[in-house]
Amino acid sequence: MNHEKRVRESERAAVERWFAHSPLGTMFSAGDGRMLPIPADAIAPWREEAFAIIDKFIVDSRPPPQWAMFGIIFAFASVLLALQPVLGLDGSAIGAIVMGGLLLWHGADLHLLWRYRRDLKALRGRIAASLALRAPMPAEFADRYRRGNAWRTALHLWVGSLIALALLATHFVPPDAIGPAAILGAIGAIGIAWLLYFLSRRTDLVQARAPSLASRPTPPISRP
Repeated sequence: MNHEKRVRESERAAVERWFAHSPLGTMFSAGDGRMLPIPADAIAPWREEAFAIIDKFIVDSRPPPQWAMFGIIFAFASVLLALQPVLGLDGSAIGAIVMGGLLLWHGADLHLLWRYRRDLKALRGRIAASLALRAPMPAEFADRYRRGNAWRTALHLWVGSLIALALLATHFVPPDAIGPAAILGAIGAIGIAWLLYFLSRRTDLVQARAPSLASRPTPPISRP
């Protein structure tokens, strides 16, 4: 399975968790703790809009061919070397400029990811706004039928922490301080990330195969 297919399946599974079935009908998780009743026939158009946002993100985030990226880096470094006598740059300065360009490149990717999350959040807000006149489900009932994937959340937090540590290390950790222990630690951290990924994907697959929640008994709802 290629990377794009894995991302598409994971993101679509997250959208599917917005909607849940219960003995009282279909519900929508607004993302703020509320579970709002939603007509079953209204789910498909919202789902398709969310899937379109996901597909657009995948297309927009496709990296250029590897040879093209290396070619751009090589050409940029060659121009800097050719202008070295004019600009008065030494080797370390050229390396810093090239690394800065790479960071800007990844910054564009982060901006694209931010816009994607923003668009999905805005869509979720519009769905909740369209259901604003409906009374939320009681908390104890909503908690029983709300779906989530804690492994996915843990994976995002872990990977985000690793990226932040890596960026800090490039500025504050000298290369000669990186020993075998640090390399083993990095390998272990990557291994944990893969473990969290597989656990997250397993949860997605189990939820996709789960029978309708409407077959479960309705929990008692306390009355004031």
